[in-house]
Amino acid sequence: MNTALFREPLLEELRNWIDAQAQFVLILPALCRAVRVRDLRKLLERQETRIARQMRSSQQIFEAFSVTANDGNNPAVRAIVQDLLALLQHKEEGNPTCRNARILSLLRQAGHLQMATLRSVMLLCHLLEDRDTERMLETFLQEEIEGDRTLAELAPHVLWWCAAHRPEESWKSAFPPS
Repeated sequence: MNTALFREPLLEELRNWIDAQAQFVLILPALCRAVRVRDLRKLLERQETRIARQMRSSQQIFEAFSVTANDGNNPAVRAIVQDLLALLQHKEEGNPTCRNARILSLLRQAGHLQMATLRSVMLLCHLLEDRDTERMLETFLQEEIEGDRTLAELAPHVLWWCAAHRPEESWKSAFPPS
């Protein structure tokens, strides 16, 4: 099999993954400060630590393939980061508890994007018979899956908190009398 065909897609997926990790490392500290739900804040702090560790661990992969980030050119990641930044910039507006729900939703989107990217890179590594990199990425994928599972478990709590703290007037406007 001609493995040269897989090298460019592998590099592009690695760039996307590095780009996403780099952007989330930058925004997670601000998100930790902005959220009002303690469990969500703890989860964000753990994600920040996990991403930094993954970046250090995967440095050998980046060097082996001479890969650097896309400088924010991944449109899917850029859209999620822009939405998160908009939430942070307008933190004084709206209901902060509902902002937590939106942050949680965007984090799940980002996680699903990361999982898809990791699976693509793992497949390409498998085709290139690079088992060491494939195993390392499998570990990262399992951590991402566990993070998503935790976010999914936290979602009902955050949504309940949002509903419980929604101002009475906003409920009236959301459900006008018939």
